[in-house]
Amino acid sequence: MNLSLPALLACAVIALLLTTSCTQRAAPEITLSRDVESALVAQRFDELERMAREYRQLDQRLSGGNTKLYHYYAGLGGAVGQYSLDGYESKVAFDQKLRLIDAWLTHDSKSITAHLARAQLWLSHAWGVRGDEHADTVTDAQWKLFEQALREVDQSLQGVDPQDDPHAYFVLMSMTQGQRSPRPRMDELYRAAVAQFPTYYHYYPQRALSLLPRWYGEKGEINEYVKSLVRVPGGDDGLIAYSYVAAKLVHFHWRDKLYAETGLSWPLIQASFYAREKRYGLRIKDWNVLCELAIAGRDQQAAKEALQHIGDRWDPDLWKEKKYFDAAVKWINTPP
Repeated sequence: MNLSLPALLACAVIALLLTTSCTQRAAPEITLSRDVESALVAQRFDELERMAREYRQLDQRLSGGNTKLYHYYAGLGGAVGQYSLDGYESKVAFDQKLRLIDAWLTHDSKSITAHLARAQLWLSHAWGVRGDEHADTVTDAQWKLFEQALREVDQSLQGVDPQDDPHAYFVLMSMTQGQRSPRPRMDELYRAAVAQFPTYYHYYPQRALSLLPRWYGEKGEINEYVKSLVRVPGGDDGLIAYSYVAAKLVHFHWRDKLYAETGLSWPLIQASFYAREKRYGLRIKDWNVLCELAIAGRDQQAAKEALQHIGDRWDPDLWKEKKYFDAAVKWINTPP
């Protein structure tokens, strides 16, 4: 049997994905994203459409509360060596993935899912080019590539109604954040998103990040925002949203300044993670975050309880290096 070069490349990528899946014990969200990526590489477009229809029902969630839809687009919208949703590490090069999605659109030009996948891929590429540092550190060359990529995102979204897929608002807000004078449009999109899909919790940390002074927030605005979640969406939904925001902000503030600079409340964080655990359970990643938040709140007992769930499964995305996790463990186990 003679295979074309694209077919051989697809077989090689699928083999790599399957080998990785078999040799590493992946978290459920990584497995889901990897399975989606494998289906794309194999050009099983009808299967991808079926999965998307199922995952748009927002009760389709993984442990910890993340929607399956979010990790579905992580598998479609990331490429080797670039930014991706929730840290998913793709095995497919950007150019190859773009060709695959374009083939999907040739198969079905009206597919909302394929248009969104293409938008997310270009969006991930755009932010990978720009980075998340302060604007004054971004070079002219980076700005040019960033703006070119955002135009591709915008083009991919033409004709997509965000009410048809919760992730569309997420992409729109992230794209808008990169544009000039984005604040009025960002505010409009956020209000529409949470009104339509209040339990697509991925909107809330996205909003919180945009309200930091390093982006588009005024002084004290992030403090007011985190407090507002208790009222809107309110109830357990508001508490769970609060936990998502805390989990995002912990990555952008020094431990000893976290609560003062953000307005987060350690008692509310405890209540929010309790509500989240009760409804969805918590991932090891979530227990790592809760442990760090407890340390920032100087609550040794709460940190110790989180550590019991973690064991030695420290999260490199949070702690960066094992020596920092080891230092945290030392503090936790030091008698008061």
